[in-house]
Amino acid sequence: MRGFPLLNLILCALVSAAVLFPMVHRATVAVPRAAAAVTEAPAPAADDGLRARVVLNFVHAPRSIAIKNGAAVLHSWKPETAVSRVEETMSLPVAEGHTEITVQIQWPAGTPRTVAEMIVEPDGLPARTVNVWSGEGGEADEVVSFTWKGGAS
Repeated sequence: MRGFPLLNLILCALVSAAVLFPMVHRATVAVPRAAAAVTEAPAPAADDGLRARVVLNFVHAPRSIAIKNGAAVLHSWKPETAVSRVEETMSLPVAEGHTEITVQIQWPAGTPRTVAEMIVEPDGLPARTVNVWSGEGGEADEVVSFTWKGGAS
């Protein structure tokens, strides 16, 4: 048995409107208070520095690690035991949402070419990740750059 086509069309339109109206109303008019209170903190000026958690994950345990800004050492590690992860909270020099730092890592002699994963998690900004590869001599001396303009990941 088939129903009256015009009646079926009217019923479908009413059901669709009943479902769509609350969704459109919520998306355009009703703003939740929790979302309205959230504001993005601006990146500090170059003089201030940006507090960030820096994590380094290793495939092979390093002998020494240093993070520098130019000639200034921001932080260094000399692990006494074999470690596969180090982390520290430090102040990174950030100017206009951008920073460049030097990562120096030395691995023990005989270590094959390897990689270290560096994760930088600044306060109020998305985390950034970069890989630092070792050279032939078991050392890495690489300038890495991070950008937070526009908040894009």
